[in-house]
Amino acid sequence: MKENRQSKQAWMLPLVMATVSVVSILVGMQLKESLVRDGYLEEPLQDESEAIFEAARHIQSKYYGDLDESKFTDAAISGMVKQLDPYSRYFQKSTDELYDRYINGLYRGIGVSFRRYNDQYFVFDVLPDSPASLAGIQKGERLMNLDGKELNIATASIDSLLRLSEKTIGDTIYLETVRSESETRKTYNILVDDVQIPLLQDFKIQTSQDGLLISYLKIDRFHNDVFREVMEVLERHKVDKGRIEYLILDVRDNPGGVVEETVKLLNQLIPEKNKLLLSTRSRNDIPKKYFTNGRSFIQIDRIVVVCNDQSASASEILAGVLQDYDRAVLTGTPTYGKGLIQQNYDLSNDASLNLSVGEYILPSGRSINKFSSSSDTLFQTLVNQRTLKNGRGLNMDITHEGCDHLRAIRDLSVRTILKHRLWTNIPDAGQLKAYYEEENGDTFTNDCYEWSYNIFQWYVMTEIIENGSGIDSEFIDPVLKKSVEVIAGPEYDLLLGYSD
Repeated sequence: MKENRQSKQAWMLPLVMATVSVVSILVGMQLKESLVRDGYLEEPLQDESEAIFEAARHIQSKYYGDLDESKFTDAAISGMVKQLDPYSRYFQKSTDELYDRYINGLYRGIGVSFRRYNDQYFVFDVLPDSPASLAGIQKGERLMNLDGKELNIATASIDSLLRLSEKTIGDTIYLETVRSESETRKTYNILVDDVQIPLLQDFKIQTSQDGLLISYLKIDRFHNDVFREVMEVLERHKVDKGRIEYLILDVRDNPGGVVEETVKLLNQLIPEKNKLLLSTRSRNDIPKKYFTNGRSFIQIDRIVVVCNDQSASASEILAGVLQDYDRAVLTGTPTYGKGLIQQNYDLSNDASLNLSVGEYILPSGRSINKFSSSSDTLFQTLVNQRTLKNGRGLNMDITHEGCDHLRAIRDLSVRTILKHRLWTNIPDAGQLKAYYEEENGDTFTNDCYEWSYNIFQWYVMTEIIENGSGIDSEFIDPVLKKSVEVIAGPEYDLLLGYSD
């Protein structure tokens, strides 16, 4: 009986492989025909197309080793997508869910981050309203035990700590810590849940000269609900009959996200009706155009947008549209240059294909896509006819280069905070400087001193920032300092071309 079963399996194997091969070819042909029909692929030459299917047939029917069909499919599609551009992606079943959660600003966990200092791990941050926050975990607690395992500092890493927390919703994570100020042992049993990542940060900046209050709003990513959250922030900041006099929007390190959320925000910043905000350009599709709706709820007088070389996609659209209409001064460094339209396609293997299918065009007619074929063309702003360059990202109205050693500076700031337990007892500026120089081993004499000290202050002032209080302009980095000077001074109108 056993021999008969083995004989039958041996006889069926070629038939199964042949069937899989035919199905794979048919699915591939359907996908190809769909993409060609929609205008996203050229009709390939017959010989080239046939070679792909011939190779698949030979591999599936004649390859000597073991063949995992799902891995084979994933590798084949991934290889094709890698030949397109840096932004088109193939999301396997496991990563497709991660992509959806990223767009919605979610991650699965307990809402706590750890940092290592002097061979010990500390709780460096706790997200508001997260399971860790609700359980009472505080910044600065020293981690002793995670999931029933005493930490071996010699082998433990941040990555290993995070992997221990990668569980399903409803699972329990056990933590044991020592609270620094009392050295008392604390134990927690925390349920894993979806955690909303705070993507907005806001406070009021008080100028040191004349005491003006300037509203500051940092947007880390344009997720699915960012417009509502931004409006809630602006409602808190408005004064005098629903008006905000000065608004600084910080989109540094913002990789983009949902363009429709950006369009909603632009409708609040450009109050006129029927102004072109954005249009699309693709191979065969009819261009799509977005216009202002004239329903602005908050009057905002002056706007400065702060960018850097990691401001991309939707954040570049926000800054570029405001620049086109002479509505905001752009400060910082030229942006990343990603103005491509990404379209997601579900595949039959429960994966998805995220393709670049076109590009966005700003109201002036320029593209921010660094791969644009007309990147040297000059354009003009739509109100005061200021000269604009096309492609390779956005150029700033005021360029303010950063420091080349920001990563090292951030690490130094973290070490200083960990060493001196600077979460609950915020020292004055003189103490901050002394702490910082002690940890660094010497006073700063290089060009990065202002950056380093202000980043350190920024970390320490987190408690004040999270409580929504105003902070003095001395506690902000050089780009923000320049933004404060511009938005409240005569240079603002000059830069936008409203006065000679």
